[in-house]
Amino acid sequence: MTPFTESPAQESHHSAPAVATVLLCLLLLLIGSAALADAPSRLVSEPFPGLLAAVEAARAVDHKLDRVGIVRDREANAYRVVFEESSDPADILNAQRIAGQAGLRVQVVSVDPSLPPPMPVAYVTVSTFTDPEEAVGEAAQARNRGELADVEPVRQDIGLTSVQLTGYTNRANARRVARNLEAEGIEAVIFSPAHERDYVVAAGAFRDDRRAREQTRRLQVLGYTNVSLVPLRGQVERYEVVVVSGDVPPGFDPAPGVITLRRPPPPPGEGVLVLGERRDPVAAFATPAQPDRTARIGLDEVRAEAGVLTDDSARADGSHYLHAGIVAEWPFNDRWSGRLAARVDSYIQTGDDDFTRTILDYGESFVRYRAPQRRVTLGAQTVLWGRMDDHAPTDRLSVQDVRRFMLDDLQDRRRAVFAARWEEFIGEYKMDFMVIPVFRPAEVPRHDNIWSPVDRSRGRIIGMPDDPLLSPLISEGRFAEDDDGFGGWGIRLSRAGRGFDYAVTLQHARHSLPYYELDRDVRAALLADPNDIGGALAASSDTFIARHPRTWVVGGDLGFSVGRSTLRFEAAWLSDHPATTEDLRYLEVEAFDWAAGVEFFPGDADLRVNVQVGGLHLMTSEDLLDRENVYTLFGDAENTFARDRWRARLRYSLGIDRHDVYLNPELAFIAWEPHEIYLGYHHFDGARDTLGGFHRDHDLITLGWRARY
Repeated sequence: MTPFTESPAQESHHSAPAVATVLLCLLLLLIGSAALADAPSRLVSEPFPGLLAAVEAARAVDHKLDRVGIVRDREANAYRVVFEESSDPADILNAQRIAGQAGLRVQVVSVDPSLPPPMPVAYVTVSTFTDPEEAVGEAAQARNRGELADVEPVRQDIGLTSVQLTGYTNRANARRVARNLEAEGIEAVIFSPAHERDYVVAAGAFRDDRRAREQTRRLQVLGYTNVSLVPLRGQVERYEVVVVSGDVPPGFDPAPGVITLRRPPPPPGEGVLVLGERRDPVAAFATPAQPDRTARIGLDEVRAEAGVLTDDSARADGSHYLHAGIVAEWPFNDRWSGRLAARVDSYIQTGDDDFTRTILDYGESFVRYRAPQRRVTLGAQTVLWGRMDDHAPTDRLSVQDVRRFMLDDLQDRRRAVFAARWEEFIGEYKMDFMVIPVFRPAEVPRHDNIWSPVDRSRGRIIGMPDDPLLSPLISEGRFAEDDDGFGGWGIRLSRAGRGFDYAVTLQHARHSLPYYELDRDVRAALLADPNDIGGALAASSDTFIARHPRTWVVGGDLGFSVGRSTLRFEAAWLSDHPATTEDLRYLEVEAFDWAAGVEFFPGDADLRVNVQVGGLHLMTSEDLLDRENVYTLFGDAENTFARDRWRARLRYSLGIDRHDVYLNPELAFIAWEPHEIYLGYHHFDGARDTLGGFHRDHDLITLGWRARY
């Protein structure tokens, strides 16, 4: 088959329309040329968002073309370069060629005599201001003189050193310190740093390290020993006023076409400070403020508390507490530092079961390496992962301290554990990896202590229902501990963004709190003859074994702000949670632990309210003695008054599915920094298999003094 070809007749038939089209185009071109010859036209550039950019574009062509100017396009809120007003099409085409060579995109428009003429680019002045209102005023004066004027912000990246007072576990204390600093003429800002749980008072950010050190010494003279220097990345925003004049501006006589700095720019670093995307400064890492690199040794915390029980049926009349901590810190150089800490705790109980016990323990003692994006810690340390304030489902690697049950805040119910920890900071992200080579179980009081989880006088274990078979075994049996072996490891990736933070974690950990398993031989003897308690006790050397099972933990948390409120969510899946069946078998089941809460400041900024709800669910088809689903409402509220000299606070934990009550109102005098004198009350009530019900006879009135240095 041959290719298709047209015959001569076909060619003649198709060529006629083509000729007509060419003639029509020529006619339109002649008409357009005649129109251009009759009406003047001009070239207009694409819009430029800033006046200075339009000036630079005009400078690219004004040495080759005449009548170059700038007009403001009010509809586009921009500026355009206008040049070569002419009735000659040849001039317009030549101007288009020159504009194209300069990289400008232009279009031909008719001259509208009703519009103001373009401003010739004869004199250009650029003035720099640090105050935006002053810049706007300067531009308004130029426009009143008939000149073109625009305010353009300019940002410069800079490095800063923030001077911060760290380690405030409660916002009321941080607010009091901030107000004390402001009374001394030091501007202070309170914020909660990324990846941390406490509050920080920032006392200035300085570009000059010398001024940061001077501020540090000033704070130390005022008695603050918790000063840290924190490197920040930020920007300085200044404001340039660009003015285009056709005539010489007042007071100036430069050559036409020269861009003049009307006033010298401010020194680098001056201007409006903008710290990243967050409202609050965020530190990649913090270094103790020790300019002379000398060691510091002193008290860390001191506390004395007297407690009186109000129920006559309790085994004790009083529960008293003494505590002191000492710490020594020294920097080896700019990157390496060391810390040694020790604590001594005295527990005094009076009444039928009276005792005095003094226990010496190590505190956070480690060697630490710091770099701008890294922190490595080797030694005994306290780590609190998670986001919730009183019950954090993903906090599974820390060592709990329940020698005083839940009388203290969460931070005071944790002990140090030997671990290796690597923290890597990558922008807004933090990768946290920790290994615990040797397991340390929770600090639990002895059985004669009213706060013990085992009540031998009544034959009960906390969280378990009364059982006639178990009760005599608890009262007369022997307890052993299974607490040796590897401690576990965990990794946590967290992100701190503007108004939205989140974290995910994977851990292989051991349960810190003990769970008491009935020995298998004792169980077998008891089931064979429930009435032979003596035979069951003689079946094994240990009646109960305190278990700390290993478990995989997969969880995460998130928090975000809505107005003046902060919402938090946290959850964890556990592969192995201890439990006991109704026939007294010990087993480990999957569990899901979660919590959600909101913190807000209703009405007055001094009143803070924290409301949280949580749940624990044991996922098994077995019939258990343990509660399979536990729902709890918990949190706290606090307010300061009398010019921040007094603080009122209420901690609470309320069962939702079962009657379970814990209330802790407290009134504290906090004006004597760093000392506090407080009066508190701890109230317990609830069903017998709940925490409040287990301690329902242990209501306590406390009077104490504490100081954090």
